[in-house]
Amino acid sequence: SDFIKCNYSRSDAWITWEDNFSIDKPLNSFVEIINVGLKGYIVLARSLPKKFTKHFYKVNKCIRTIKTFFPKNIHDDSIWQ
Repeated sequence: SDFIKCNYSRSDAWITWEDNFSIDKPLNSFVEIINVGLKGYIVLARSLPKKFTKHFYKVNKCIRTIKTFFPKNIHDDSIWQ
């Protein structure tokens, strides 16, 4: 209790609280969650018998093909200067 009072009751603790936050990008977060889920299904497919894995690999190939149609983010800002 004393630790919380000591750290959060200081006036300077709240002055720059917004400086450490990055811009929220919910769509990027959603895509990242979907990618983690798909990777989990791939791990699952590798542990299944052969007769089931071929279906997972076909679905995975379709998803990878569809992903190629989405635009890619350019992270290097130096090319625009």
